[in-house]
Amino acid sequence: MTRKIAVAIILLLLLGGILFALAVFRDPQSALKTSRTDTCVGMLRIVDKSPLIVELENGVRFKLDTGSDLTTIAESDLAVLDSLGYVDDQSIYWNIGRDGADQFNFEEKSYHINLPLSIFYYETDSLGMPVEILQRRETAMMKDVAFAPAKTDFSVLGIDFLKKFVVEYCPEQNYIAFHTKLPDGYEPTAPISNPYNIFKYPWSGSRYYIDFAVDGNANRYFIDTGLQAAHVKLPASDAKYCKRQLYPDKLRSFRDTVDALVDQEAWVTCGSRAGSHSAFYCDDSEEDYSVNIFNVFSQDVVIDFPGHQVCLLPAKRFSTRTTPVLKSSADSAAVAGN
Repeated sequence: MTRKIAVAIILLLLLGGILFALAVFRDPQSALKTSRTDTCVGMLRIVDKSPLIVELENGVRFKLDTGSDLTTIAESDLAVLDSLGYVDDQSIYWNIGRDGADQFNFEEKSYHINLPLSIFYYETDSLGMPVEILQRRETAMMKDVAFAPAKTDFSVLGIDFLKKFVVEYCPEQNYIAFHTKLPDGYEPTAPISNPYNIFKYPWSGSRYYIDFAVDGNANRYFIDTGLQAAHVKLPASDAKYCKRQLYPDKLRSFRDTVDALVDQEAWVTCGSRAGSHSAFYCDDSEEDYSVNIFNVFSQDVVIDFPGHQVCLLPAKRFSTRTTPVLKSSADSAAVAGN
């Protein structure tokens, strides 16, 4: 009897291990498809930049967070999308990882939702400012986007979704665009990487990093668009290297607020670009070195996840670019393979 119990326990452990491995290593967005075959497959309006919040035309909002392992849907937003007929089905499958509030999420089900994104077109007015051509606005569907149930009251587009696309951030026109290829006009600025560390983050195979130098001290920084007011974050122990006056402040996140010291004029270098930015020195529950790419660059920015690079417009062009590039492409509408 004792031997049978031992065998049963071993079999249960093996089964649990297999299920855990399937949950960790599967692609939750493998069924994702787009309705457009153009390079630009959809846009979302930005309604807040700190934190970065985007909105569908029907008013449902999402936090856009590369620091969230999972794409999650709040109960209230699920009800709105379901009432409009956008919730396709529900499946039983484990979702494991950190969510947009930096909380560990372990859910056994996910929802497949069709998201009605937009395509915006712009023209330049007599003052050289971009003006949207309202009559040309189009709807672009993203089909079968997988969402885990959120433990929070807000919804999140996490890295499992974002890594499928070339993500373009346009702060002047207030939109985020999702592309299947790099839009015209951008030039590579710095490579990004996503090394997998099963011992440090066993549920997260898609943490992306970029090399930054603060006052000449280079490190690999975690790309976290959930980082709010800070441009770059360093561990408190690195404050000793700063030669300028540091000011007390707070680093705020959806999870907590921690004390920090801030260098308001840190010299930050990334690839071929450099400038003065705020650097926060503090210790929190995240990685020692983090950067919000969208806070650092005050211009249009592309994070090309499939191409593993961050791209910027040439300095002489970024202030005059007013229209998204919507070049026709023969690419398949399915982006699950990216």
